[in-house]
Amino acid sequence: SKALEYTFIANSVAKLKPEIIKAVYLSKDTVKVTFNKDISMDAPNILVQNYYIQNSNGDKKIPLGISYIDINTIVFKFDKLDVITQNYFIYKEIKDITGETYSGAQTVVPIVAGE
Repeated sequence: SKALEYTFIANSVAKLKPEIIKAVYLSKDTVKVTFNKDISMDAPNILVQNYYIQNSNGDKKIPLGISYIDINTIVFKFDKLDVITQNYFIYKEIKDITGETYSGAQTVVPIVAGE
């Protein structure tokens, strides 16, 4: 019998960078951040100094604590935030579930009112 032959052409697939889908105020000192893909539960993701909020005046605040809710969601506790001024959530690096680390310094996400 004749051997079956098939030519398979593979395409290089660009890796999907973890990005913030939404940053939402849960209260005047708490922000919930949801990512578009699974992120890991180790450094740098669990370090408070990896994240900050910056307002339109340039003032920065680092979170006091982090609660890793699930593979896509982290809740950040701050001291009281000025929710009237537009704040932006920024991360320095984020590590996805595969262990790949991505820089996020250019990613600035506006924080919106809670659902």
